[in-house]
Amino acid sequence: MSSHTEADTSTGAIRQAVLRARIAPILTWISIAAVAGFAAVFVLQAGLFAYLVPATPPAPPTIDNPDKITSDNSVITGRDSKDQPYKVTATHAWQDPANTSIIHMKTMKAVLNQANANPSTVVSDTAVYNSDTKQADLAGNVVIVRGDGTTAKMDTAKVYLKEQKLTSNVPVVVTSNDMIVRANGMEITNDGDDILFLNGVKTHFGGPPAKGDSIQ
Repeated sequence: MSSHTEADTSTGAIRQAVLRARIAPILTWISIAAVAGFAAVFVLQAGLFAYLVPATPPAPPTIDNPDKITSDNSVITGRDSKDQPYKVTATHAWQDPANTSIIHMKTMKAVLNQANANPSTVVSDTAVYNSDTKQADLAGNVVIVRGDGTTAKMDTAKVYLKEQKLTSNVPVVVTSNDMIVRANGMEITNDGDDILFLNGVKTHFGGPPAKGDSIQ
């Protein structure tokens, strides 16, 4: 026959088992709620963080010469002192960062109009044009073709657009229909009508040019 102590112990164990059975679902729901709450807080924080942190700005474009104002197929027009129009073009031009009046040019071509003649053209590999003085320093394969077909070639020259004047102090070769002139400088003035050859002038008239007189 069992004692009262054993009966009490058995009854207590049964009560604890029943209590645990009742509490277990509650603890399970509390655990699920805690996990869901943690997940919600994590998602909220992540979204808020993403909202508060500014988006990474796109990388700025690379500019080779940030201080230069450049232009392709540039055109400069004006009128000389006798109200004759002139036109200067370049395949590429850029403004000097230190002096906005200075324009650097590549593959320059100037068309000069004379009152009593066909237009003359001047071309060069490069040029530096001053918009204040209307002058241009030419360099590299400078070629002048006058309206009458006379052609002059030199390495460097200076053009005064207002005065329709050109000067050069380097070797020049000038050809026309029946004459070749070689000199160490030249000056074109009076609206292109007057040509003055300077220093060591050599002239060949008529017929094929003598050896050394041909233009390359």
